[in-house]
Amino acid sequence: MKKVFVIDDDADVRDVIVFALEEEGYEVEVSENGKQGLEMLRSFDESHYPGLIIVDYLMPEMDGITFIKTLKTEYADSLGKIPMVISSAMGQMDEFDFLSDVGRLYKPMDLEDLLKLVKKYCT
Repeated sequence: MKKVFVIDDDADVRDVIVFALEEEGYEVEVSENGKQGLEMLRSFDESHYPGLIIVDYLMPEMDGITFIKTLKTEYADSLGKIPMVISSAMGQMDEFDFLSDVGRLYKPMDLEDLLKLVKKYCT
């Protein structure tokens, strides 16, 4: 079972996601913002890349869109290949049409939807 990397500035959201995923047996890494998350990912050996990255849209330091664009452009042949899901309030998701290969989780997050997405990429 692969690791899931969660990037969200809201500690309560991170805690709920971590709890739900660890209860299902997943290993979870967390970060508070995109900049910190990018630094952490760059420190991982390729054999320890997560199976999925869940990234919040609105965060300080580096938002989710900038994080995704950075991975897909600067790290296209490595980190940019990791499946990603962006999480945000439903109304904000209309802005992400250009991210056709990025999954979406709507807040407030339904844990069943979260687990379905994680199972898709991390089993």
